[in-house]
Amino acid sequence: MSLDDASTWDHFRGLVAAASGTRTLEDAVARECRSLALDAGAAVPPHALKPLAASLGATVVQVQAEHGPSGRLTRATSGAFKIEVKESQGWRRKRFTISHEIGHLILLRRSQGDRKLRTALESPDYWSSVERVCDYFAAEILMPKAGLIDDLRAKELGPDRIFWLYDRYLVSWQALMRRLVQVSGGSGIGFWTRGRTRRGPVCPRLTDWYASEGVAFVPRGISSSRLTPDLITRAFAGLGSEDAVLSTLRLPSGVLIGPSRAFVWEYTRQPVLFEGYRVRDEVRVAAEVVSLHGQICQLAEPRLAFTVSQRDVGEPG
Repeated sequence: MSLDDASTWDHFRGLVAAASGTRTLEDAVARECRSLALDAGAAVPPHALKPLAASLGATVVQVQAEHGPSGRLTRATSGAFKIEVKESQGWRRKRFTISHEIGHLILLRRSQGDRKLRTALESPDYWSSVERVCDYFAAEILMPKAGLIDDLRAKELGPDRIFWLYDRYLVSWQALMRRLVQVSGGSGIGFWTRGRTRRGPVCPRLTDWYASEGVAFVPRGISSSRLTPDLITRAFAGLGSEDAVLSTLRLPSGVLIGPSRAFVWEYTRQPVLFEGYRVRDEVRVAAEVVSLHGQICQLAEPRLAFTVSQRDVGEPG
């Protein structure tokens, strides 16, 4: 992000916070999403999204389109809003798209009484910041920060817990991983796999990296040999780390030092229902081992009692 982009972003998030009567963007997003859920009678996630949109005067429709955005917000001459979602998206991905467009509706509603925010929404200079804020709204609608942090503290992250969160919030893997590092702060999550040659398996390499703001970027394709100790190779050998250990990851741009854990990415679970429909999984993530780095390794309180009530909870909303 350039200095100009950073300045625009700081200014816009300040406008959103001021329009909501809060000190920070994060507080504004949380307040607006709580209010929206209450207005729609949505107690706890996973929420049906059509009632949320309806409470803001919008309908949700699926459209067949080969090109263009995954979703968009349109307005008829009558003033009625419509959220159009590309039909070809996966079910879980559609939920994020709809929630993102609901974020646009929230901003529009809030701008009606705020001239500065309304002016910014109409300016091309702020469009990238608007989209970024709407992603914040989508994440909070689908995975409220307060509840997600409680879930992270209740039990240490492992394959079973990550799949539980995936089904608890009914989001895509990408959305879940981004949210996990966002709410935990100072964290990174790596996905690793290894190829094979005639001589046998080769050194594991990174396929995806998700990190909190301010945490070093780790490029795809780096070898696990850059990690000391090499927890990734140990996990492939069936020696996953139960407890976090201090590790060093050598990067082209410097060194990333902190607590780390690694485990094999494998878990079997029962199908999930939402509103009577079976939820389809996405294509399996291309990873064999997952590594956790930083603060996310230290959130759990293993002795904290935690009970989950089972209920049949399907279509994005």
